[in-house]
Amino acid sequence: AQSLVQSIQARWPDVAVSDTEVPKRDWALAWREFFTAVPCGQDFIVIAPWMSEEQPYPDRIPIIIEPKTAFGTGHHPTTALCLEVLSNLFRQGRVGKGGRFLDLGTGSGILGLGAAKLGLTGVGVDIDPLAEENARENKEINQVGDEFQVAVGSVEVLEGLVGDERFDLVLANILAEPLVALAPEITARVKDSGSLV
Repeated sequence: AQSLVQSIQARWPDVAVSDTEVPKRDWALAWREFFTAVPCGQDFIVIAPWMSEEQPYPDRIPIIIEPKTAFGTGHHPTTALCLEVLSNLFRQGRVGKGGRFLDLGTGSGILGLGAAKLGLTGVGVDIDPLAEENARENKEINQVGDEFQVAVGSVEVLEGLVGDERFDLVLANILAEPLVALAPEITARVKDSGSLV
């Protein structure tokens, strides 16, 4: 660092350069200070494991997510909006206990966990093996068992997992291009009276 400061001063003598020492700390854990709870819809609160003791919203259903490389901590607007829609569908009586769901592109498992905590059962798939691993970990943290099955793959693996089943609720929070490409296969998995998010 000192060498860089000297190099800058030598190259541009009229530029003011200052340097400061930062106290030593565990930077791998420091980011946690900035991780916030995310209320989603009227029913959910997304929190990290180290926040689960606090319960800042005791009237909401907690979805505990270990933030890793998989998409889905609730901070991205599409994730929050999907949970809000899920909450609305539940309150309208369109989805609930006994219903079946598909979470395509499950990522961290956040949407599937929300559905399972509302009493639905189903399956989540993701093409990223690390996402599937993170979803399994989050299932364990949230004490969600067989009611939410996760697997690596996309729509092509569904036949082996659930046959030609059509679902009461299909969640597909994925990028626009694959969403458009997979639209016929996705819509084919929604029951006639079902909901597609």
